[in-house]
Amino acid sequence: LQAAGDLEVFKLPEQTRLGTVALGGRPERLAATPDGRKAYVTDPGRRLISVVDLVRLRVARLMRAEGIDRPGDLAVTPDGRSLLVASPEGGRMILIDARRDVMLRSVTTTQKGTHTLALYRDGRRALVTNRLSGSVSILDLPALKILRHLKVGPDPEGIAASPNGRWAIVGLPKAGQVALVDLNSQQSLGRLPAGATPIALSFTPNSFNAIVVNRDSGDASILDVLGRRLRKTLPVGRRPTGLALDASGRRAYVCNSESGTVTVLNLAGLDVGGSIPVGGHPVAVV
Repeated sequence: LQAAGDLEVFKLPEQTRLGTVALGGRPERLAATPDGRKAYVTDPGRRLISVVDLVRLRVARLMRAEGIDRPGDLAVTPDGRSLLVASPEGGRMILIDARRDVMLRSVTTTQKGTHTLALYRDGRRALVTNRLSGSVSILDLPALKILRHLKVGPDPEGIAASPNGRWAIVGLPKAGQVALVDLNSQQSLGRLPAGATPIALSFTPNSFNAIVVNRDSGDASILDVLGRRLRKTLPVGRRPTGLALDASGRRAYVCNSESGTVTVLNLAGLDVGGSIPVGGHPVAVV
């Protein structure tokens, strides 16, 4: 929550608040380890990452890794061993040992505006959008080797990879569209429709559907990626910014920065299942 500088923790699906962790500053991006015991929260203004103990609900340490000018997006590999962090100002990617919270290595993307991450192939590959270069970089992990840069369109922001590692979708906020990329051939397959300013994206785990959160139209587009069509549009709250799915693929959670809520989407019926009040200016959810 940016207004309070807090992290709120809930038990799901009961929607019971378990506690609040005071972070300070203006937290922006959020990732958690697969076992649910630890979270990482970026604070670009203070140039640090808070490491949060989710069992004791407290900040365990503050991390300032070398090469992270202003930490951007971050992701934990499925095995829980590594944390990947983007540093937009320097166009760098940093790999951190998530067990000891120490930096392992870094690489410069040679692109501008390195921004949003997605992992695929069980965390052995990573995708990162480069907003000012209009591209997506593909990296091999854990070597952190850049394999290729793909042009996808102007100002790419959110990105997600399909569960089978075949496709990626990339939000193009200025165009109100989503670019579709074949990750095998590493070629662009065209664009799909979305709402106004698509910024957060995710594939559902058990289908070829994808969810796209549209910040300026206050809704979520449900895309049939295989059929390359828009299935449905669901209303959420005002100025949504973050998106997360539960492990079963039954529900999606959309945080609405100007509503102070998290909208619950039922993915089986493709309908809205209610909302969770969370406080001032929520910007990320996992």
